[in-house]
Amino acid sequence: MRPAGACAVFVLLAATAPGRAGQDCNKAIVQSDINLCMQHNYEDADAELNRVWKALPQEARDRLREDERHWITSRDIACKRAAAESEGGSIYPTEFYGCLEERTRKRIKELRAQMP
Repeated sequence: MRPAGACAVFVLLAATAPGRAGQDCNKAIVQSDINLCMQHNYEDADAELNRVWKALPQEARDRLREDERHWITSRDIACKRAAAESEGGSIYPTEFYGCLEERTRKRIKELRAQMP
């Protein structure tokens, strides 16, 4: 394929890829769409985690800061391990982001329990 043709294919694919706004992940059937949905779900959970963190009293954040850093590192390692069998495959992002989201949502509950 000539470079101009490659650009046209890229633009067409980008135009038909699901967007975050209005994206219906319940109807996603193509693996790349499912992967994108899982990534967005994790990003939403991560944004919520950040909001919950900022809502904690300063003394709680000071007390939990080192634990939070350790938790992030261990979460990332655990999720890489959980998805390791599919590394290089098209389902890897679904497994990796799914793990990140699940662990992040669990952490949100733990942090909310620290709120007064």
